[in-house]
Amino acid sequence: MAVDEGSFASDLPLNERSRTLPERPVSWSALGECVIAPALGIGLGIMLLVWVVLPVLGYGYAERVIAIGQHLDAAMQDERPVAVALGSSIVTEGIDAEAVESTADGWDVLNFAVNGAEMNQQRLMLPKVLAAHPRAVVLFLRPVALADPVEVPPDIAYGIVLGGFVHSWQAGFDAGDDSPILNAAARAQLRSSSFQAKLHFRRVPINVLNQRARERLRKHVRHVVPSDFVRPHDLVASISGNALELHVQSVIEENRKRLESMPQPVGRELVLAVEQIADAGATPVLVIAPQHPLVQPAIDSYNDLLAEIASVCAGTHNGIFIDARDDIDASGFADAQHLNEAGRIEFSRFVGTILHSLSASKP
Repeated sequence: MAVDEGSFASDLPLNERSRTLPERPVSWSALGECVIAPALGIGLGIMLLVWVVLPVLGYGYAERVIAIGQHLDAAMQDERPVAVALGSSIVTEGIDAEAVESTADGWDVLNFAVNGAEMNQQRLMLPKVLAAHPRAVVLFLRPVALADPVEVPPDIAYGIVLGGFVHSWQAGFDAGDDSPILNAAARAQLRSSSFQAKLHFRRVPINVLNQRARERLRKHVRHVVPSDFVRPHDLVASISGNALELHVQSVIEENRKRLESMPQPVGRELVLAVEQIADAGATPVLVIAPQHPLVQPAIDSYNDLLAEIASVCAGTHNGIFIDARDDIDASGFADAQHLNEAGRIEFSRFVGTILHSLSASKP
């Protein structure tokens, strides 16, 4: 009679049954599924992070803030008058310092703009900039200068610390009525020690990897060293068609959303910045930056208010006000907001003529 080994084994006690069942061979395919599949998933995740997520997030510009501080530490001892340009990406993309100098007749020009720097961040940097005694400080404006500024990112706050800008603040500057608009987190970061700031920048290798990935993926972006104060632009091509239309709508929406409820008094940060510049003996030069013809009509009411405030500021503090909102046509723009090479050179030469109008021998 045939013996059913399975049935026989099932009738045994559990400890006896385990000794009678045959050992199963190791399944390498199953092991591979358990190990190789997760490894592939991790690898894919890293690839997505490096090639997709990081390029979208963009590059941290704190290194540029630090480089500006280090440059100022060397002092500007040139016998020629010096003009400093401050602003956001509108200025990094829109001003070529060498082109400005070509029509400024005897001026040296430094582009100290930082991508994303709004008026509160510019005011944090101004005391150290002014301590170097520039003859003129050029502020390039757009309507969002009237809105509450965005929060200063942690990277930038710690960059301001490492750049030595905090040491130039007067007592109470970060707590008095003239303080730049900052949230509690930014205030705490700006009071941190150099060690704390350096600890934060343990992420620098990731920032470098981020920028390299961004440059590789976006063919229209060039590599710019943080200490480039002549032509720090990174856009090298213009968009058109549907991409441009989408960017136009995005810029218009950003302006409308941020300017729906303006702080009181309107343009507070701009007014205080102009006062800082004038009190230091420099000439404030206020320029409403060129705007794309497809954007300008939708935000012109804000432009008019900005022009009114800037004009009064310049008149009160012996400065210069220029409304250049429509000085560059559509062919001079890389997108809905930033100038391309042709527009940058044209506008920079125009800014040079403004500086030329100032007396180069002014004490």
